[in-house]
Amino acid sequence: MAQAAHILGLILLEQGQLDDAAIVFERIREDALGSGLSSTSGAPNTSMKTTSQEIALLSALVWDSTVNLAHSRLLQGRMTEAAAGYLACAKSSPVELTGAYVRGTAIQSSRADLDHWRARALHGAGEASGATRAIASAIHMRPDHQLLRWHCITPGHHHSLDCASML
Repeated sequence: MAQAAHILGLILLEQGQLDDAAIVFERIREDALGSGLSSTSGAPNTSMKTTSQEIALLSALVWDSTVNLAHSRLLQGRMTEAAAGYLACAKSSPVELTGAYVRGTAIQSSRADLDHWRARALHGAGEASGATRAIASAIHMRPDHQLLRWHCITPGHHHSLDCASML
């Protein structure tokens, strides 16, 4: 049921129905957290009995929903909330998804993407130093990624960040 709701949230997000998408992602998180997880990180709630597969699935759903909720906040112009959501996910990337461990490089790539989005949100919120640190972190994790560097080398562009010290 939560997976179908997640797909619905993605469709609403894609169609620009941002408030509705945010509600769906918030409900998924609330339901999953009430079903056996104790935090955004997807840590098991030891007071409830769940299988490791259920925990892995719930963890992935909470994490994905938190990322997508942050995306909806970013698109709504709620930059500070978006940045907080991206940061929470970057700190708690799920290590186990559906019973198979994710390679470290996939997690690093995912965290780089989250830092990239966080930099955009912080930049939109007028927090230039935080945005610069976030993009620096993303570049550090993925130094060959051209899009990340583009934000630093396009002076005067509305997406450019002051990254002179990183280049």
